[in-house]
Amino acid sequence: MRVTQQLNNNECGACVINSLINHFYHNENYHEVLDYCSINQLGLNLFEFENACIHFGINATSYQLSFNEFINLEINDYFVLLINKKEGNHFVIAKKNKDNIVIYDSAIGKYDLTYEELGKTFGGILIKVRKLKKVKINLKEKIDWFSLNPSWLIISVCIQMLIAGITVAFGLFMNSIIDLTINTQALKTLIFICFTFLIIGLMKNIGNYIYSWLIIKVSYDTYLTYKNKLLKRLFNKKKSFINKVDQNYFYLLNDAIYAIGYFELNNIPNLISDIVINFIIFIIVVIVNIPFLPIIAIGLIFELIYLFLAFIRQKDLYEKAIKTNNNINHLSQKYIFNQTHHHNAIINNHLKDDINQSFHSAIELHNTKNLFDNRLGLIKTIFNDAIYIAIVFVGILIINKKETMSVGQLFFIISTLVYFLNNLSNIAGFILQYINYKKMKNIYLMFYEVDNIQSTGNVVINKLKNISFNFNGSDIKIKHLHELKQINLGELSLFLTNRIVNNDYDFFINNINIKEINQISLNKMICYFNFEQRLLFKTDNELDLLQKPFVSEVMKKLDLANENKKITIYQLINLLNEKNKIIIFDNFFSIYNNEEKKLIKNTLLKNISKENFIIHN
Repeated sequence: MRVTQQLNNNECGACVINSLINHFYHNENYHEVLDYCSINQLGLNLFEFENACIHFGINATSYQLSFNEFINLEINDYFVLLINKKEGNHFVIAKKNKDNIVIYDSAIGKYDLTYEELGKTFGGILIKVRKLKKVKINLKEKIDWFSLNPSWLIISVCIQMLIAGITVAFGLFMNSIIDLTINTQALKTLIFICFTFLIIGLMKNIGNYIYSWLIIKVSYDTYLTYKNKLLKRLFNKKKSFINKVDQNYFYLLNDAIYAIGYFELNNIPNLISDIVINFIIFIIVVIVNIPFLPIIAIGLIFELIYLFLAFIRQKDLYEKAIKTNNNINHLSQKYIFNQTHHHNAIINNHLKDDINQSFHSAIELHNTKNLFDNRLGLIKTIFNDAIYIAIVFVGILIINKKETMSVGQLFFIISTLVYFLNNLSNIAGFILQYINYKKMKNIYLMFYEVDNIQSTGNVVINKLKNISFNFNGSDIKIKHLHELKQINLGELSLFLTNRIVNNDYDFFINNINIKEINQISLNKMICYFNFEQRLLFKTDNELDLLQKPFVSEVMKKLDLANENKKITIYQLINLLNEKNKIIIFDNFFSIYNNEEKKLIKNTLLKNISKENFIIHN
């Protein structure tokens, strides 16, 4: 049983359904299941889960039973359980063994539980699942791209084949006309050739125009489909999802949606038609035994070499460009943050130099890419010209030997082989188009799959090693987790917000390595408070927060005549609104005695830490 990993806390039901589809039908599409389920923030209820299963060809029958009844139940197949978690009910797939039970959890993965361990979270609901008879499930994402419109694919390939047919018919017609002109030496025939060239060329251009118009129309409809799907997906998400996506990608999102549709509607049909046409041409060349097969083989080898060089170089330059742009954005954020928070002139000057150096690197990289593209394009043009010259040369030799080839046939062969080589170049270029498509699809999925409702709960620093950074001219080093308490929390805040560090470090918070979080998002997650930074601010629901029993208890027991204590307490009360934050209290509670600190820790801090991670001294 392969488990689909959930992206949001409320998607366990959809993940279970997708895993069952894969198990029963060896086919899956996570996004299609999500779209059908239309999950709200609470996830699927039992009724919605059963209906969704039926839609995807799975019979799901739920039973309410006690834990003792469950233990005594004989069931050999996979089944679904509801277990209790802090966030609420959670769907998992399970299978019974003699001494334990195997759990397939979309949040954690596969693990074993004893029946005693399962009893602590058993939800009292078991769902038997089986494959429905005479139901064929055909999900769309068996291949890597999102979805292909079969009708458009057929229409597009037919149009391309029609245009290719006109081109070949034009070549055959010109074959006979050129031979007739040479034999009769008639001026009228020559005029007729020019007129025919004009008419057929016009027909071909009209065909290409109609095809381009259809591409634009269908692409726009596909663009709207993907855009509406994304908007529907993000409709119920909180505004904070923006913090979890690198803001640079907002500028690329529109282009990404259009590029996905264009690839599916234009590049894929073109690839199919080019492969079919070239296969037909190749078969004709082999059957007729035209002596141009070695030239075709040389052209094929060259296209493969060209593709390999272009692929390797473009991949390398693309990765370098991404790193350079990310570095510029990262350094700019550091500079702005330092300007508004720390005002350290040494760090500012250091960052300015780094930013200027990164800009020079980006310009140099851009020039290198253009130079490489121009050189590679020039080599390809020279080689193609050499291929055409070789075809003409071989054809002239055949004609001079008075073998079975006329001048008209030579022109037809030349035009056909040129068409073949152009198609071959397009087929090779599809690999680069596919790489760009995957890049754009990943940008789209970054927004589509963004986890916005995850609660941090009781998070902890799981792992920390080999951190080193500079603070006020001193090198700060933390090699192990136990050294964290030995450093100044202001230094830790500087590390998190600037990360001027070596690359070989690990800092895991709630099993998430902060290296994987972009700097903009990380800066928005961090709240730093020290003794000098006690600011009294109010939120819209402060009065509601003051009505909470544990807040009232603190307000009664503390001496709020002290202005500093009053500001501190109100600050903490308003932090109850925060979620998914890393809150650092640096010497924040120094004005309180031990009993007051204990009271604050057991009430306000305890409730704040349910949705945030807190570091304090």
